[in-house]
Formats: sequence, C-alpha cells, structure tokens
Amino acid sequence: MNTEKARVHYLSMNDKPTVRNKDVFCFNYNGYNLYILEEDKNESAYLLYKDEYGEYWMFYNYAITYDKFDQVINNKLDISNREGYIEYCDKVVQKVKTIYDNLREGIIEKIKNECFFNHVELQYLADYHPELHSDALKSRTTYREKQRKDREQKEQAYKEKISKKVNDKNMIFKDQVNTMKENIISGKDVFSSTLEYYKDGEYPKVTYQNNFLYLFKEYGIDIPLKTQGYINSKLYSFNFESGNCRVEGKYFSHSIGKFLYDLKDKVLEEKRKESTELKENIEDIDITESMF
Repeated sequence: MNTEKARVHYLSMNDKPTVRNKDVFCFNYNGYNLYILEEDKNESAYLLYKDEYGEYWMFYNYAITYDKFDQVINNKLDISNREGYIEYCDKVVQKVKTIYDNLREGIIEKIKNECFFNHVELQYLADYHPELHSDALKSRTTYREKQRKDREQKEQAYKEKISKKVNDKNMIFKDQVNTMKENIISGKDVFSSTLEYYKDGEYPKVTYQNNFLYLFKEYGIDIPLKTQGYINSKLYSFNFESGNCRVEGKYFSHSIGKFLYDLKDKVLEEKRKESTELKENIEDIDITESMF
C-alpha cells in the first residue's frame, strides 16, 4: 500500500473534464493493483484507471468500499463478516479486471450498445483512441436522446394516469350531486354524506365537503356558520316533500328547514330552466331538412 501524488482526470462541479495533482492511494489485492483517491478512502470511492504514462482517470464506472478491502488485506476480519467481505473483494477485482484489462474492447462494446460516455471517457478516447472518439460521442448523443424520449413518455403516461384518476373521482362526485338533486325533486329522503372531489382538477389535493353544504354554496345560498356546523355534524337526512328531518342528538335547529326549502326552490328553478332550454333547442331544429 502506498500513496503518490499524480495527475488525475475527473469531472469538475460543472460536469466538465479537469485534471489536477492529487494523492492517489494504491493497494494490492491478490496480485492486482487497485487505485482510489486518498481523500475517498473513508467513503464510497470510484476506482481509478492508470494509463501507460502514469496518469489516472476516474471513469466513474465502478465504486468500492475500501474499508472492506482494508479488513481483508490486513486480516481484521471476524467470523461474522469474513466470508461476506472476501466474496465482495473477489467480485470487485473480477469485475474491474474485466473492465480495465480489456478497456478498448469494452469501449467498442459500449459504442455498439449505444451507451453513455461521460466527458472524462471522451477525453481519454481523444488522447489515446481518437479513432473511437467520434463514435463514442455519437453513442452519448443517441443515449441521451433515448433517455429524453423515455422521460417524455413516462411524464406523458403519468399525466394521463393522473388525469384519469381526477376525471374518475370527479365523475363519481358529479353523479352523486346529480342524484342528490333528483332525490330533492322527486321527494325522496336525501342523506347527509361527504363528497370527495378534485377542485379545479387540482391533484393531489382532495376536497372533502358535506353534500348539503356543497349545494348551498353552488346556488349561492348564504348560511350562518353555526348552521353550517350543525348541518355538517348533526343532520342525518331530510325529505324535501314531507319535511321529515332526522338529526343526530336531541336538539333540532328549526331555522334549518327554511334553508333546505330555499335549496329545493333553487334546484327546481334550475330544472325548469334546463327543460325550457331543451324545448327551445328542439323547436329550433328544422325537421323539413330530414325529409330530403
């Protein structure tokens, strides 16, 4: 094991290739030399590739935990971790030898598979294998374009999924509101319930509201806050034909009846308006056109 000051090629903060003199830590495992930055020994460290001129390249293709190597090499293992740590180190060396001992062949394979090349890899090719640089650059561009399209497809799929979720819930909500209006008109019992919907299609925030209070707000019927609270917590059901009102508890708010019948008047007015508009639309149709 030793540390030397050497030129290291790596990515800067703005993702551009740079080269600086840094402390490189070298250690040997089963006859194979591995290199990492001295500053990365106590954390996840990317392995460095040493070129024929003694410079190091951080290709960011394999990261290791040096502590495991340290314990294996220096015989610091106990029975509980011995087998696992040795297996880890063996696999790392086997993987790294495959990459670094056949670096050019691996680069050609990456180009063939249209893989991503970072700027350090491209700089290395420009310096040592210029015949592969252009193809590697094309491979990088193709890879990023595929990533872009894949990202757009996923974003579109997500938007469609959310849109369907919003539409499905709001459709159920609209059906509940229409059923409530029909029950008001037909004189059936209307039960208090909580409506769930996405207001203005806003996801993921769900709006929860008492069905009676929702209609009061829809028709612009102003109700005192105390009465709203009573309806929300005490009203069980109301029959808009018989006036039969069922509430939770012993006390009944007599003022609630007036507001409920005001609501019925608004629903009936809306129904009459819709019927009138439908009739006018039918009358506007020139039935003689279908005769020819």
